[in-house]
Amino acid sequence: MKQLFLCSYFAGVKKSFLTIMQRKKNLENKVLFIPTAGNKEDYTAYIDEAQQTFRDLGFEIEVLDIASCDRETAQAKIFQSKILYISGGNTFYLLQELKKKRLLLKKEKKEDNESSIMKLATHPS
Repeated sequence: MKQLFLCSYFAGVKKSFLTIMQRKKNLENKVLFIPTAGNKEDYTAYIDEAQQTFRDLGFEIEVLDIASCDRETAQAKIFQSKILYISGGNTFYLLQELKKKRLLLKKEKKEDNESSIMKLATHPS
């Protein structure tokens, strides 16, 4: 089962994240860090701060900018990653770049007309 850890300020929840990670068995200390949403922002100190927080926790960071890599590379790295961190910023820009690379799929609508959700396309198509 996949798990999701959501936060708005990663450095502020460092202890909570560490507590959760300590409960996980056989989880590597490597994170795929996607800062793409920050590409169109003037203020990006939160990106550096999140990366430093991961380093402080003993994580190896691999940075993947969706806008500057090809689809195959992005898809492979996302699929292989056990821990994926998507940094904040301009989420519309991030969605645009994910769509350009065909890394975003639309899930079919449910019969009760609930709105559809988006997910990363991590399996080869």
